[in-house]
Amino acid sequence: MEALPELVEHDGLVLRRWTVDDTELVGTLVTANLEHLRPYMPWIEREPLSLDERRGSRWAGTRPGPRAAT
Repeated sequence: MEALPELVEHDGLVLRRWTVDDTELVGTLVTANLEHLRPYMPWIEREPLSLDERRGSRWAGTRPGPRAAT
């Protein structure tokens, strides 16, 4: 299987792979939109993640298990 490109551009639209530099912005956006995202995205049950958790789960290719209820 051929590797996906790092960047795709078409008609002014740019799609690129996430990088570790995106971690803080992604965390901010997810946290600000938790209730909106909850019905559509099953992974949201583990949010909010710390920056270290987010870096480890997204960038290292692992995912944390469900958070314990508090």
